[in-house]
Amino acid sequence: MKKDMLKEIIDFLPNSNEYIVSLVGLNKNSGKTETLIYILNSLYRNNINVAVTSIGFDGEKVDMIFNHAKPEFVVPKGTFIATAELVVNNIKGEHTVLEDIEEYGPLGKIYIIKANSQLTTELVGPSSIDGLRKVCKCLKKYCSKVFIDGAYNRIAQISPDLVDYSILSIGGTSLEVLKKRAEKLMLLRSIPEYNLHMLDKYFGQDLHFLVNEDLKSVSKVDQSKRNSTLIYNGALTENVAKIALEKKAKLIVSDISKIFLKETTIKKFINNNSLYVYYKDEVLLISYNPLNFSGQSYESEEFGKEISKWFSSIYCCDVISSNCYKGGSLNGYIK
Repeated sequence: MKKDMLKEIIDFLPNSNEYIVSLVGLNKNSGKTETLIYILNSLYRNNINVAVTSIGFDGEKVDMIFNHAKPEFVVPKGTFIATAELVVNNIKGEHTVLEDIEEYGPLGKIYIIKANSQLTTELVGPSSIDGLRKVCKCLKKYCSKVFIDGAYNRIAQISPDLVDYSILSIGGTSLEVLKKRAEKLMLLRSIPEYNLHMLDKYFGQDLHFLVNEDLKSVSKVDQSKRNSTLIYNGALTENVAKIALEKKAKLIVSDISKIFLKETTIKKFINNNSLYVYYKDEVLLISYNPLNFSGQSYESEEFGKEISKWFSSIYCCDVISSNCYKGGSLNGYIK
């Protein structure tokens, strides 16, 4: 094996002192928790401590939907953890409770603890995105690098107003099902970026604004106006899309997490050059799990080659076999 084929998982992580990374599963049983455990241990070996939380349940011993065994969530010494009150009493390992947060998850108030030894625990974070944002802010008082073990198929967790980067986990079901979901995600990520960097203050507000003809200023707008370019701050639903398409309006939304449209509707906007995102999401890595809990499993090599064709510009890695693919070809091994 050539030395240049060996990669560290940290090679795929941001080269900055502060960030929030969300691990999001394209589907259930995608292997995201296994990936997060792998990342935490790799960072620990490189003397980098991190903080971790989740949205809702994760790290449970038995999958709550499909009822099969899941890997225990084991974190290395030095990790900061935000999890629910009822979980804290059952943690295995030495730890210090640092503070409680006025935010609640399915199992009570959220506490921040520090692992003084290797810990076995569950991650039960807040149930809402707003709650998750609050917990991450508290964690950053203790550690500048935060990882979120996200819920599956919930695209709001890659919103740039919550996280800086995302890692997408894929697997656990048939290639046919995964390809359909991957195609929808890649279609969303193909929406062009609106790169006039002066509109930041208008996102996050409840109002909508009209961009004028030279695209250099904005004003509050009557949404009924035809041929307008509109900053739209709400959820882009089919009803809103219908009005915009009828009036030939161009829409600028903050990011793809605000888009709730059918593929056919998204394609209409793309074909008309009439939909833009202001913030482009950045996927650091695709982790894949070739095991299929509802049918035939796959060889890691076969699976990795196929999915790396769908995400041709992003590395696709199996943290169990160590295979790493890009663009349909083996590109290295993670160590």
